[in-house]
Amino acid sequence: RLMVRAPGYRATTISGAAPGIPTMVSLAAFTPKALYLSFYGIGNKAIREAALDSIRESNALNAVVIDVKGDRGLVAFKTTVPLARAAKADQITTIPDLPGLIMELHREGLYAIARIVVFKDDPLADARPDLAVTTTTGSVFKDREGLAWTDPFRREVWDYNIAIAVEAARAGF
Repeated sequence: RLMVRAPGYRATTISGAAPGIPTMVSLAAFTPKALYLSFYGIGNKAIREAALDSIRESNALNAVVIDVKGDRGLVAFKTTVPLARAAKADQITTIPDLPGLIMELHREGLYAIARIVVFKDDPLADARPDLAVTTTTGSVFKDREGLAWTDPFRREVWDYNIAIAVEAARAGF
């Protein structure tokens, strides 16, 4: 089996192709029209089902955007990323079965889009102040919501968010 995908097209899987023999693959163009479910919205069965019902009834929507890492820095599922676990970023689990959720969405014919907020990250900044944006006095900067942000120039912060994105992609996003 071979999975083929490209930006702007639906992924497809082919099987039975002989090794070494070129196979022509056609991909269907795809323009996502999505409904957004927040970090807590995806975890609430009533909200999730109402959203899916709206998508089914609309005939105009074909995708769902889900907070995998929300704007408070919390990861919605039990992650295997060591730094996220150390920062307790997954202490509130709103998606207990991420692969199961993605399979359900795909069975509905929906395209799943992971929303990952990258630098507004209170748990990581609290756990690792050395990775946080700081004030001129050296203390951790807090925005008007009282949340800390991580330093967008630190490669470790990039790697942290990429690891969460890779985990989400492996689950089917």
